[in-house]
Amino acid sequence: MSSLRAIPNLFTLGNLLAGATALALLQADASPVAVLACTGTALLCDLLDGRIARALKIDNPFGTQLDSLADVVSFGLVPSLAIWQWKLSALGPRAAPAAFALAAAAAWRLARFNVQAGGPPKKVRGAARSTGLPVTFPAALLLAGAVVWPDVSPRALLAICPALGFLMVGTLPYRTFKDRSPRFMVGLAAVVLGVAVAFAPSVAGAVPMAIALGALAYTVSAPVAAVAGLTRSASRGRRRLTSP
Repeated sequence: MSSLRAIPNLFTLGNLLAGATALALLQADASPVAVLACTGTALLCDLLDGRIARALKIDNPFGTQLDSLADVVSFGLVPSLAIWQWKLSALGPRAAPAAFALAAAAAWRLARFNVQAGGPPKKVRGAARSTGLPVTFPAALLLAGAVVWPDVSPRALLAICPALGFLMVGTLPYRTFKDRSPRFMVGLAAVVLGVAVAFAPSVAGAVPMAIALGALAYTVSAPVAAVAGLTRSASRGRRRLTSP
């Protein structure tokens, strides 16, 4: 049993090592594809450690803390340094806060998650939700986006990076999908990949495009749902005012 308890933590360490490798590649001026591959490995390890821990019923505070420390490196520091090195450094030191706001927001959100970890998951209309945008999605969006859309303007990233940070530390509820089966998640990934294949210039470019499109769709899902809810509430209010 003690050996089984170590399995999820080994995957968490895999997440951390993949993130550390991505940082080393950035220092060596590696291509965005190589950095994305390392971050994708970190993401896979991050997905597996939680599912394995829940399947074996061995969730524990140590694993929660270790997971957050690994996530700060792989999904906080890596995208911050990547965006700074690839794009925002051209704008000078004044652009540094926009890039490294991602790392700060990731640390803030993960600390909040650890504090709330002992409570039940929030539910909205029966679906498990988390508070704020999970840190993996901004990292996936920015790193895959650097591969798919390499000519994005640095000035656009001055707005995009703080916006992603705001969504991470904000309180909008995001669907977690932790209650969904692996079969469902594989099917959903296949659908996104199929859409990417239809638009990607090559088969090799379909995977980063699928990652970017999937991360973008998830990122905007909560703001769109919030705006739709406000619109419905305003519409109901107008109907009540105009009804006899």
